[in-house]
Amino acid sequence: MAKHLASSVALILSAAICLWQPANCVSFWDSQYSTSEFAQFRYKNQFTVSIFQHLTKNRTFYITPLVLLDHTSGSLTYNDFTEFWELRFDVIMWDSEMQTSVVDFLTRVKKVARPDVRLLPLEKVRFQWQSRNRPLKKNIILENEFLATNHLWDPLKLIFACKNETYCARLLTKVRNNPRSLDSLVLDCFLTAQKSVSKTVTVTTDNLMETTAFSKLMLLPPDGNYRYMRADDFNNLVQETYSSVRATTIRSTEYVEKKDEFDIMRLIEGALKQDEIYANRLSETKWRSVFWDPVYARPDRVVHEASRTFKKDESTGLMKIDRDYLRSSDEAKKLFGSTSSTSWSAGGSAFLFSAKVGSSRTVTDRGSESSRRSYQRDSFTGEELNNKLSERNLNVQWNGERFEVRPLRLVRINEQSFRSRRELVSNNMQLTIYQQTTTFKVITVPERNSSLLLRDLASAGEFPSKYSYCLLSNGGSCPPGFTRSSGFMKSIRLDTSSSGMISKAKLGDSAIKCHSPGDSDDCSFRGWEPFKGELHLHVCCR
Repeated sequence: MAKHLASSVALILSAAICLWQPANCVSFWDSQYSTSEFAQFRYKNQFTVSIFQHLTKNRTFYITPLVLLDHTSGSLTYNDFTEFWELRFDVIMWDSEMQTSVVDFLTRVKKVARPDVRLLPLEKVRFQWQSRNRPLKKNIILENEFLATNHLWDPLKLIFACKNETYCARLLTKVRNNPRSLDSLVLDCFLTAQKSVSKTVTVTTDNLMETTAFSKLMLLPPDGNYRYMRADDFNNLVQETYSSVRATTIRSTEYVEKKDEFDIMRLIEGALKQDEIYANRLSETKWRSVFWDPVYARPDRVVHEASRTFKKDESTGLMKIDRDYLRSSDEAKKLFGSTSSTSWSAGGSAFLFSAKVGSSRTVTDRGSESSRRSYQRDSFTGEELNNKLSERNLNVQWNGERFEVRPLRLVRINEQSFRSRRELVSNNMQLTIYQQTTTFKVITVPERNSSLLLRDLASAGEFPSKYSYCLLSNGGSCPPGFTRSSGFMKSIRLDTSSSGMISKAKLGDSAIKCHSPGDSDDCSFRGWEPFKGELHLHVCCR
């Protein structure tokens, strides 16, 4: 598994998933690791785990998943939506003990202080049946659509579907008894990969000229060398300029990292913006140089139309609609109109300031047309009017005496400052190649070395006959089928008289001990006698 990963793709990977540290979750582009394998680790003496180191964070590591089939987890259910019987098994990608073991290995063997270990980030996964010589039967369907993996806390679900319950149940029994029958299963993975490739991207005046916002801005008469844009429109201009750069200089298979994208847009902004002004009163000349789309919604024009449309009733202090002017002015209709089909007023015009029937008065003529439509309120308080204007983002307000422009933040653009330049911005960007794939074989039966297998079998009181091995005897007898053998070495001469060179031990019937007169436990040097030891072995072999 690890060899296949290292040979098929040498990747610098990233993802938005955090498997063991969800509170410290990092972005896709923070999950970059070296193209070369840092180390391999044998987990439980069964699985080979590849370890990769982060490019810049020396204590952050990524490990390959287990992809281990849990054949005992099989379950059979009927899906009412598809009318198929579904056979489901868990495929284990990791466990907490795996992380702890890798952390211990990195700390103890590789001398890494406080390593942060994460699972290899997999963006999308799917199961596939790899064998062409042994294809799946036609009445068995393997669910092999790509699935997004936001996290892998839970095992992946391996799903087979079949029309016949009896057949699915028989498959369940076969897999439980012989999981190797699924040896042709593999897990395909989409990985977000990143190359260390830099590219100089240049923003020119051509990129700026291609934008719709700039074309409209240049149609305005200048105020000297200046034109003005409100902050939101200016941000759109910067975004359009950057989009033009990206479309013309960055191929579809390359991606700009978020940080680099922000840096480029900030440089474009600095190249275009002269300074900012805060104003609510501009001269007529300056207002003609302010970009506003649509033009009739420019605040000075809204002030003009609002002053003609709404009149203050001195006796009540309320603002009253001048319906005659509202019907005659197209711009007033666009500014204060409503597209609601249920609104109605005298003369057939529909306006913003309407209320549903029954909200403030009762219509008695149930058979009339007006009883089935909205009617228009004629008067509003200053607060109500300002709320309505604010909802429409019209940037004007009633101050109790007159309509005025709300304070605006305008960006001042000096066309001449960049007209003569071909190049506006030049900067290096990090590019990426993404959507690489790799494949992991689904492990149906874990590989196990003989010593681990024997330990587990001995604990269960079982001794498989297909292995040849020996056990240390204890108590003078051997299990059925085993033959006892014994041997010893006495007076083994050692090179030093230090007692630290021998450790006495009783190993069942076997022993390591000192060679001394009377078989005493004294291992010290005795005059001219050299330092000696003894080894006694009693084993049961098959």
